[in-house]
Amino acid sequence: MNMSLMSREGALSFSPQRQESFNQLVCVERWNETADVVSFRFQAGEPMKFDYKPGQFMTLVLEINGEQACRSYTLSSTPSRPYSLMVTIKRVEGGLVSNYLIDHLHPGQSVRVLPPTGQFNLFDIPAKNIYS
Repeated sequence: MNMSLMSREGALSFSPQRQESFNQLVCVERWNETADVVSFRFQAGEPMKFDYKPGQFMTLVLEINGEQACRSYTLSSTPSRPYSLMVTIKRVEGGLVSNYLIDHLHPGQSVRVLPPTGQFNLFDIPAKNIYS
């Protein structure tokens, strides 16, 4: 089901105030940016608006070889399209989670995530005048 075509009325909110819980997101699309870089787009199972700022990240929680592995990835999506989240991941030699995602995560599969967070963003840091 293409969530981008559904009505947004009554959509749930996935905002920094809801950081206490994990949420399931579905990989709805993946594509190769380069030979060793893949982008993934995620949506909730039902319409959910994601409230985040450029520069924030989300944490993916996976079970790999019977062990829980958590990794945070900077969001590569734009907040102007609030009904999906994207991350862009580079294959890293020996990288447990990045390589697992690139090798095994495909559209239709779910992952557990924590909501977007992070203090390093352009909206919360006042601009400084470099030249007077």
